[in-house]
Amino acid sequence: MHILALTFEYPPAQTGGLGTIVQDIYKNINKNFGNIDRKIYVSLAMPAQGLQNGFKNIEILKKETEFDIRLSNRKQHIEVKLASDSLNPNIPIHLICGAELNEWQCYASLPQKIALFSRAIPMFLDHLFWNHYDVDLIHINDWHCVPAGVMGKLKYAKQQKIPVLYTIHRIGEKECVYDVHFLDWIKFYEYDDISKISYFSGFGWGKFSIEALGCYYADKVNTVSRSYMSDILNFMGKFPQNQQNTANKTTYVFNGIEKFHNFNVGEKKKERKIFLDSNNLNDGIVVSFVGRFDRRQGKPGALLWAVEKFFGKGGDLSRAVNDVIKNVRFVIKYSGGDADLLNYANYLQAKFPANVKILKGWIYLENLYKASDIFVNVPDFEPFGLTTLEAMDSGAIVIGTEVGGIRDMINDFYRKWDFADGMKNDNITGFWTLNDSEALANKILEVCILVKSGEILSGFGKHSEQYKKFMDSIPAEYGKLKEEILKEPFLASIMMHNSMARAKKFSIEETAKGHAKIYKNLTNFSNLKSKI
Repeated sequence: MHILALTFEYPPAQTGGLGTIVQDIYKNINKNFGNIDRKIYVSLAMPAQGLQNGFKNIEILKKETEFDIRLSNRKQHIEVKLASDSLNPNIPIHLICGAELNEWQCYASLPQKIALFSRAIPMFLDHLFWNHYDVDLIHINDWHCVPAGVMGKLKYAKQQKIPVLYTIHRIGEKECVYDVHFLDWIKFYEYDDISKISYFSGFGWGKFSIEALGCYYADKVNTVSRSYMSDILNFMGKFPQNQQNTANKTTYVFNGIEKFHNFNVGEKKKERKIFLDSNNLNDGIVVSFVGRFDRRQGKPGALLWAVEKFFGKGGDLSRAVNDVIKNVRFVIKYSGGDADLLNYANYLQAKFPANVKILKGWIYLENLYKASDIFVNVPDFEPFGLTTLEAMDSGAIVIGTEVGGIRDMINDFYRKWDFADGMKNDNITGFWTLNDSEALANKILEVCILVKSGEILSGFGKHSEQYKKFMDSIPAEYGKLKEEILKEPFLASIMMHNSMARAKKFSIEETAKGHAKIYKNLTNFSNLKSKI
């Protein structure tokens, strides 16, 4: 079974997490299903994205083919180069090269890049078929590849059925709303009747959604978490003619991580001190965030404003709780994004130099995760939340908003309901909160009190004067937390272990199995059953 996967990102050409998860999924599909009787063979096609001459792990092997395409009155010469990834050598990569496709910024000149890719993929399919390479399924990764995948499917609709799987890693919404003349520009009418646009038109007169187009033409739509599937179906409610059709063919396959570290939570204080020392900070409870600063998604959301409110809380709180506040270290890893938010983060670091550290550039994230007592991820929406899962794998207690994949990962302290499995679950791993700076500051303090109770217990014992005084100092607003700690003094440690156990439910191997099952169902390759 040959899967032709389409993507706009693949390491090192990436701006976020899409490239890495694409690389990991296909590597594990090959690992688990590449050696059975009717193996799954995946090849990848993508715009060159600056890789046309090779770079880092990408090596150019040869020129595969070349052809000319037309966009309206524009003629463009295209070359397809076969490349190999030294980190993933069993997955051939077909780089579609020419003009804007070669630009190294993945989403620069985006309409032109999408249009050129859309015209090139049907021509590249011709090359594959002429050279006796079957394509059994086209797997589209995110909306940028939708026109290319759909036009590839439609070109061969009369000769053979090539099913399309459309994976929505993140809803683009208004980002992927284009003028209907875009369809004329890419000559979509050569493949299907343009009158069907009523199924995916919206967001204003003469506009259409590329995402809705993908949902209409795909044979299966899937996304990366159970809860995010609800967000997709809500979004498709804006296209009532297409809504029920999409609902009937939409599913989810959880993303996952490849390597679990089997971290010893008992080593967290040691790892924490090493990490803080290396960043010129004194020891203290570590609250961390990792990711892009993205206003649309709400990342890091209320966290930056919550930091300032957190250190202003003092007031009528007990001396013990004030000491907790003074000894909290916020470590925020900036992975690109909004410059204004970064300026505010730098202001916080200057205002609280002993308590706030903004990390830029490359770091070994595992060290930060191991040092983190608490991990905060409070976006307005979150398809999956890979950094949250990675932090849980190293025993961090998570504070998150009740959205998307975070909702599926966290078993909340107050709700104890497993949304991923649909059952009651006492194995609590974290806390939900609102994406509101005041609410988040209060929640961070609550979890810091929990972590500190565990540290005092380990250092002095349950019957010590220090432990009793600290428990008596817990503010009345955290009465439920105090009650639970008194019932289970090692609650903080238990939650850290629960986080690690919970993370192991989301492995990239299970992600690969989920995709292989969809491939089998769409192509009727029944002899895959033994592995799925």
